[in-house]
Amino acid sequence: MKQITDVQGAYTTPPGRTYGLGRLLPSIFYYPQFLYYVFWSSHLAKQGRYGPEEWWRSSLGSMLALETVGVQI
Repeated sequence: MKQITDVQGAYTTPPGRTYGLGRLLPSIFYYPQFLYYVFWSSHLAKQGRYGPEEWWRSSLGSMLALETVGVQI
């Protein structure tokens, strides 16, 4: 997973992050990725293993999934 740098909360989506089909059919591309992180996080939380690192990874994954369908952050 790529590292995201944050300078005083000023992250912006890099150019070219959107994929053509993702823009045309966003639900097909976004929801499977998002649900993966929801269920993965739930599984870890039930085991008592969902800490700050896991929260960061699931948040980053959700944000990158949004970017693949054209959301600019």
